[in-house]
Amino acid sequence: MVSNFNMGHTQLVKEKIKKSVPEIDEIKFVSIHDFKIADYEDYDIIISTEERKEKDKRIVVIPNILNETGISTLRAHLDNMNSMMIENATPFSPECFILFSPEFIFTDLEVKTKEECLKIMSQAMEEKHVVTEDFYDSVMDRESKTTTTIGNGVSLPHGSPTAVNESKVGIAILKNPIMWDNEQVQVVFLLAFRLSTRDEISRIQMFYKEYVTLIDSEEKLEKLKSMKSNIELYKYLIQ
Repeated sequence: MVSNFNMGHTQLVKEKIKKSVPEIDEIKFVSIHDFKIADYEDYDIIISTEERKEKDKRIVVIPNILNETGISTLRAHLDNMNSMMIENATPFSPECFILFSPEFIFTDLEVKTKEECLKIMSQAMEEKHVVTEDFYDSVMDRESKTTTTIGNGVSLPHGSPTAVNESKVGIAILKNPIMWDNEQVQVVFLLAFRLSTRDEISRIQMFYKEYVTLIDSEEKLEKLKSMKSNIELYKYLIQ
């Protein structure tokens, strides 16, 4: 907080913020004349009692933090920051980034059957030696035994770990939905997972945990379908 408060006023403000906005972990006070924004790059919010020359999204001007208007202004600024963080959040954590590659992502893919779709996706992986020549057959073998549709027009097929050289996730956004067993599907995630080491197992567990939030609403699925290229979708997943 940037102000010219005396010690008593500073203590009052500190207690007011702690009581009214308990999610704030740490509050540091600095005088207006001593403040240099470069010294506070690690702080999430900069509250100033007067307008600042610096242009920084973290700065919120609150002349009197002790009244209800001041606290309401701070709360609104916090809510806005949280909304922006959620909107810009990366679907997957860095641990999972290695699972995605642009060459295994297809947008606007035009196919008529699930067999055609899975063949294209499997071949792309085989050409890069991510999977063996047996992978596609193992995927289709699983398809013959159980459905891999999971609702909302999404399918999650996978092949045998013994036919995988390197864990990867293939993604296809179809130009038009196709019949996949008894359901129309337009979004396909083809899983090629090895489970040979603890790190691999941990990464796969993290993927499944975060994957759920990637597709848990119609709005998020529409965002995936709106991607214009494999690069755009790849960046969305990891940046």
